[in-house]
Amino acid sequence: MVYGAEVTKELMPLWIFGPLVVALYIKIVQGLCSLYVFFFMQAVKLIKNLPRFSLLVYKFIAEGKLRAYLWDHFVKPIVDVKNMDYRAFSRRKYEQLVTRAVEKYLDFVESIWPYYCRTLRFLKKANLI
Repeated sequence: MVYGAEVTKELMPLWIFGPLVVALYIKIVQGLCSLYVFFFMQAVKLIKNLPRFSLLVYKFIAEGKLRAYLWDHFVKPIVDVKNMDYRAFSRRKYEQLVTRAVEKYLDFVESIWPYYCRTLRFLKKANLI
């Protein structure tokens, strides 16, 4: 059997971290409950709007917009890539890259400019320049 200060020393981490762990578990359960309520409310909204969604889908398919949508979003990009002028595209991307690099360089120079001026003043005062 262990008594007194040795027991206190062994139980100290439990006294400190125990309430923190319990508080963390409580926050996790609160978060899960609020997430459950959120998903339930979203399901209720979806069920309320289900007739409207089904009518919209029916009109979309009946009027032939589905084929145009599929063409615009799936087939046309592939055709555009096949017919693309790679030389002009790469030139345009290179110009964009150069522009971004120049902007980044100017931002860098503007950020170090005060330190550069301060260093030059120091070197002039020290007669090293």
